[in-house]
Amino acid sequence: MKHATERTTYTMQLKRGKPRRTKIICTLGPASANPEMVRKLITAGMNVARINCSHGTVDDRRAWFQMVREAALEMQRTIAILFDLSGVKMRIGKLEGGHIDLKVGDEVRFVRGDAIG
Repeated sequence: MKHATERTTYTMQLKRGKPRRTKIICTLGPASANPEMVRKLITAGMNVARINCSHGTVDDRRAWFQMVREAALEMQRTIAILFDLSGVKMRIGKLEGGHIDLKVGDEVRFVRGDAIG
């Protein structure tokens, strides 16, 4: 982390006056969801904190949100927060014989429930 912070600081000093247009998105997870790490990510150049809503509880996400807001306020930085909502997921159940070979033109029907296909 130290190397990334030094490199980012050096790069930013070289280009003063020209704002960086590329944004850095960092995903918060168990290893990075603590105030110290969030501050380090901000120092290293994080513009957006991504919270993956597929993991954790509503209370976890609320705590991560608050952690980012407090660190940004403390460091006088504007940090966007991206809540990554999972979309519809289709799961295939058990297939007779373990697999199926499809050819162009074959018709496939998806049904709900525990039917074996």
